[in-house]
Amino acid sequence: MSMRQRGVVAAALSLALSTGAAPAHASPATPAAQASPSTPAAHASPAVSTGACTVVGPGTVSVGAPRQRVTYRLGAHCPTGGSASWALVRAGTGRLGTLVFTPGRRAAVLTVRDTMPPGVATWRPAGATVEGEPVRQAGRPVVLKARSRAAVSVQRTGDVVALRATVAHYRLGRNRYVPWRNAAVHFQRRTCPTCEWRQTPQGRTDAGGRASVGVRVNSAAAADWRVVVGGTSTIWPSSSSVRRG
Repeated sequence: MSMRQRGVVAAALSLALSTGAAPAHASPATPAAQASPSTPAAHASPAVSTGACTVVGPGTVSVGAPRQRVTYRLGAHCPTGGSASWALVRAGTGRLGTLVFTPGRRAAVLTVRDTMPPGVATWRPAGATVEGEPVRQAGRPVVLKARSRAAVSVQRTGDVVALRATVAHYRLGRNRYVPWRNAAVHFQRRTCPTCEWRQTPQGRTDAGGRASVGVRVNSAAAADWRVVVGGTSTIWPSSSSVRRG
């Protein structure tokens, strides 16, 4: 190599070293392995579904005792390992109860008391988190009313069937059933176990919760009978057991 060639090579090498560039023949250094910023660490919070976390359980409650326990569970969109709570509220009344789900617990019990006012209440979200991150919640309505019950007696004489209904409802806050006065009752008849129920004359209960009607039938064959009482804004409807006659 001539003196001029050696000078050119030396100048190029000096320039490469001063700029930090690797020589063309050198292998680049292998960087230490690092987690990508888009890759969650092993302890990251579980993924939360796009759906809102809500409670699953009865949307209606029939009150027939001083205290009743009603179980609710976390919905499918609620992440595992998080905590959540809902408050049962009613307009003009305030809070009636609370559901609290701690980490690892997916069921909670509402104690329903017969002093709670009947009507529509709402499960209002009261906060939910998983590893410190908030979780979107949704509310849902629940209807509370007093339970009712009905019974019917059937007595047939020839082609006339005498029907007598007795209905009662739970008295909220009193722990007892009382006669349901002035309630509209509907007597129904069917001619076979798989046949449709047919409406017969209706009646209205007296002060003792009783109503009676007589029905003339055109068949000698016995039939099934029952009585149905409609509900109100504070009392659930009900139907009696089936009687043959």
